[in-house]
Amino acid sequence: VVDTVAKNLGLEKVGVVLAYPPGRSGFHISAHEIIVTGLACLDATNGARDSPFTLVTVTADEQGVVEMLAWQLTKTCLDMVAEDALLVMPDRPGFAAVKEMFQVIVEAKPALVVDTDMFIKRVPITSHTGPLTCKFPRLNRDEAGLGPADRPTPVALKRLLSPAKDNEAF
Repeated sequence: VVDTVAKNLGLEKVGVVLAYPPGRSGFHISAHEIIVTGLACLDATNGARDSPFTLVTVTADEQGVVEMLAWQLTKTCLDMVAEDALLVMPDRPGFAAVKEMFQVIVEAKPALVVDTDMFIKRVPITSHTGPLTCKFPRLNRDEAGLGPADRPTPVALKRLLSPAKDNEAF
């Protein structure tokens, strides 16, 4: 369903968003999340290893402050996901086991287990605008200085949708 809606809107997959409850610690991204994101990236890019496909993690700390971080999987990670070389370790989510038929060298030594941080790299989140925004007032926002004409009302909705009614694509 998501693929169909995106295609009809002229959009394409560019990443994955993962939301965590507060309190998760000890690792950035689990092996399971690495594998799932890697498969999604390979699927969305027809196997390309150098795409800008991004993983965004969202969580809050104990005080409720939201933290958003953006990551990309390394080419080596995508190669290993494509070859089905990684295994989830349920008791150690921040690490991935490597199947016996593959050899991994970490810090100049062979390794059977790899920290998932070796598969990711941080990328900056920049400001942007997109086509899926509107100026309709949010009912759950108490913004100082809003007059009655700026609050969400049927009149505000009609004002927002009137230009779209004349658009053939609407």
